[in-house]
Amino acid sequence: MQLESNTYSVRAALMCIAADIPATRKVAGFFGHSAAMGCNKCYTKFPGTIGRLNYSNFECDHWPPRTHTKHLGHIEEIKNSKTKTQKEKVEQQYGVRYSPLLELPYF
Repeated sequence: MQLESNTYSVRAALMCIAADIPATRKVAGFFGHSAAMGCNKCYTKFPGTIGRLNYSNFECDHWPPRTHTKHLGHIEEIKNSKTKTQKEKVEQQYGVRYSPLLELPYF
């Protein structure tokens, strides 16, 4: 009696991120809270320099909201940047950085 050997290929990713809000935002590709565009909910750019930003614009109705689709589009634009200077310029423009986790369809 001859037994057949079946082989299966399985790929899996399991992830749990347990951290405070600033750390989880950075894992998701957003700039830190002290950046001029440090919000993960909108595209508001706060005036000033690092450490002296003016957060007084609290008219939330006028803040342009971020969406998942736009976020992934900006990340794709960063990935496709040809030079480091171009990459940094796009990062500053949108307030996001590339994270390999963003390539996971469920993240």
